Order: sequence, then structure tokens, then C-alpha cells
Amino acid sequence: MQRQKMKILKYKYLKCVLLAQHLIECSLLSLFHCFFVLTPRTDQNDSNTEAHRSVLSHHNPENTHAQKGQLCLICVFLINSASSWTKHPKLSEFNKWCRSMSKLLQCEADDESMLAARTFGVGFTLTAVAKAMTSVAATTSSESQGLHVAASRDARCGSPRHRLQKLLAVPGYVPSRVNDLLLLRPEADCHSASQPRKSHNRHVVFFHGDIQNFHEEMALQSEGAQWLSWSLEQVAFTLGRRFPEQYIWVVRASRMYLHKFSCYHNFVDSTMFGAPEHSPYSPECGAFHHLRALLGHGMERANLPNPLQPHGGADSIPSGFSLTLVGFSKGCVVLNQMVYELGGARTDPQMAPFIKCISAMYWLDGGHPGGRETWLTDQQVLKELADSRFSIHAHVTPYEVCDPMRAWVGREHGLFIKTLEELGACPSKKLHFEDEPPSIENHFRVIQEF
Repeated sequence: MQRQKMKILKYKYLKCVLLAQHLIECSLLSLFHCFFVLTPRTDQNDSNTEAHRSVLSHHNPENTHAQKGQLCLICVFLINSASSWTKHPKLSEFNKWCRSMSKLLQCEADDESMLAARTFGVGFTLTAVAKAMTSVAATTSSESQGLHVAASRDARCGSPRHRLQKLLAVPGYVPSRVNDLLLLRPEADCHSASQPRKSHNRHVVFFHGDIQNFHEEMALQSEGAQWLSWSLEQVAFTLGRRFPEQYIWVVRASRMYLHKFSCYHNFVDSTMFGAPEHSPYSPECGAFHHLRALLGHGMERANLPNPLQPHGGADSIPSGFSLTLVGFSKGCVVLNQMVYELGGARTDPQMAPFIKCISAMYWLDGGHPGGRETWLTDQQVLKELADSRFSIHAHVTPYEVCDPMRAWVGREHGLFIKTLEELGACPSKKLHFEDEPPSIENHFRVIQEF
């Protein structure tokens, strides 16, 4: 009961933070109204300037100045209100800023241009603070994302959107290395947490390709807007149908160069365009370390039952925990890096128990801008994969493996399958849409078809 009360209080606090952000945005609009609307243009060629000034001031120039002063006072009220409603240690700097801005706006400025300059400065600062408030609200909410879920558990049992949760800036093994996550809960999660099902410890992790991003981010980009049906949210729903009794985790790349090229720097050293530079296992860092910590911290923020611990040996892994890894297009570089690390990870007593929980790996039409190692071909590296006893799946389309301009991709894919088979593994393989012309649409569609 006490825990439930704390969650409700945190939820109320979050609402206050969001309301404060709204007040800041209102004050910004007021300031811009003050100097873009109330201040007439001084263009000598504008024949409407005098009429505009007359209408605004009602034939009294002092009225315009008075209106500006009133708007500034309104901004003072809004800023002070925002400050008083966000009494929280994380926002101490914001509260100090509010006080200083209030004093600045209340100062008399006989020179109207000086007041304008100050106000523009305040306006741009308000923009930055509004963004900071969004970040704080998101971080605060991610600490208590589960509170909304716990407070409205019944809502989760409805449409998939009610089961989707965004977790921002989740730290990995190195705290400064963060990734945004999407979590889609299974419908079974609507059952009482006091009676968890075995399926509650089964998880699918997806690594996306180029162009793909959160829906709102893709909608802002001309190239991304035409592929909104493959946004990270939509992919989560698709995977939820493919794995209906498992938790779906979509890992957003830590960087999107030019809003297009996915770069998984936190998992594997990469160029700015996302071409990987693979390396063997290290007990200090690497793809497996980052993934485990990322999932552990994500589960804690989402208040999942029986969460994976970010660090530790066998005793830190919950009973029945299993993991399926899915890489699509550029996201396959993460899976490739994990295969490079397999040999060392399986001999590390801290990491080996986590590796044993991986049940399957799916490569979906892998591709990246590098000139080699789109598919793994090193026999020693693939021997570790074959010995792991993972269920291995390779699904491709003509877009990647039949491109004459990148002929090595198809050759590497064939060698990947052949080598694994020679090593005793039984990888499943399928070429989708083989009778259709290569297209990026079919490239994306493999996410639905695998």
C-alpha cells in the first residue's frame, strides 16, 4: 500500500513538471507576441506602418509600451508559477533561473531596444529551459514509468499502445553510455504481479536499421516521413504479434547521423555512418556488457517483476529468464559484435550465465556501409556461434544479397550459412520476395515476414 501511495505521489509530481513546462511555453509565446506583434515594423517602404502603429496603440504610443510591460509582468507570473510548482532537487538550477528572470523582466528599461534585446535573450533561454524541462520530465518519469502502469493497470489490457512504454536515456555498463528504449509488454502482463507467469521472463531485443526512429522524429524528416509505417513504435507492435507472450525491447541507436544513419557506438566501435570495427571480448566493456546493463536498468525503471540485475553472476539472473536477439539491416552489426565476443564471454564467470540465457539470434537482411563483414565469415568466430547452441536464423531479400553494386554481401551471406552448416549448426535460412524486384519496401517487409 505504501509503495502504491509513493507511485501516485510521483505521478502527481510529473504532472506538475509538465504543467510547468506548459507555463514556460506560454511565457515564450507572450514574449514573442510582445516584440513581433506589438512592435510595428520600421520599414520606410511599408505604407501600412503608421496605420499599424495607430491601431496597436489606439493613437496613443504610450499604450503599446504599457501593453509590453503588462505582458512582461504576465511572464513573471508564469515563470514564478512554474518555479513554485517544481520544488525538486533536480530542478534547483531551474528555480534559480526563474528568480533571476523574474528580476530581469521587472527591471525598468527606458531604452525599448535594450528591453527587446533582453526579452529575446529570455525567449531563447525559455526555449532551452522548455527542452530541459522535457528532459527532466522524461528522466523523472522514467524513474517512475511504472507508476503510470501500476496506477492504470487495467488500461494496459486494452490496445497495444497502452502496453507500449518509452524509456529515455537508460544507462548501460558505462553510466555515460545511454540508449533510449521502447518496451511493449505482453498481454499476459495484465495479470496480477503476485502471480507472475513464466512468460514474464522471456524477452525479445530488437536493433533497428537506418532511417528508423521514433514516430515523431521520422515525421520531421522528409526521407523518414515516407517510411512511418516502419517507425520503432510500429516495429514494436509487429514484433508483439510475432512474439505475443514475450516482452519486446526496441533499442534506439545512440546516434542517428544526418537523421538517417544508425550508429551503435555503445555496442561496437563504428564510423560516423555506422560501419562497424569489430573487436574481441573485453571484461571491461563491449556489446554483452552494455546489453545486460541496459536491460537490467530498463527493467528496474519499468518496474518489471523479477528483473535482471545489471551486473553479477548466476545468482543475479532471475529464474526462467530467456533472451531472443533480432537485428535488422544496420542493427545486425550488434549481433555480429556479440558473436565476436562469444568466445571470451563464455569463459567469463560473470558473463557466462547471461550468455546461456540467449535462446535465439535472428539476422534480418543485414547491411552496413562498410565494404566487408556484412555477414560473418571468419571460421573461428563462427565456430563459437555454432558451439553456443543458439537457434540461428538468417532472413534476407534481394535488396541486400542480390545487389550487383555490393556483390560481396550475397557472397558473405552464402559463406556464413555454409560455414555454420559445416561446423554442425543448423541455421534456418530464407530468401524472401525472390521473384520481386529489389526494393527498400521489401527490405522493411522482412520484419513482418520472418
